[in-house]
Amino acid sequence: MRYATRIGSAVPDTLSYDEETGTLRVGPGAFTGVPPEIWNYEVGGMLIAKKLVRLPEGLPHQPEDQPA
Repeated sequence: MRYATRIGSAVPDTLSYDEETGTLRVGPGAFTGVPPEIWNYEVGGMLIAKKLVRLPEGLPHQPEDQPA
């Protein structure tokens, strides 16, 4: 995994993962070489990678954020 693009000083407001390229985007920043196993790792039905990157309060949660 490599920190490829700076996130900057602002609190990121987006989070996405491209499985084809292994790129995790956090706001304007990016990590490359992120295996799908890291992105998809769950504990208690919660995706840990998403919980580690805490987005600002008030943003809508995606359905996969909630346990089934």
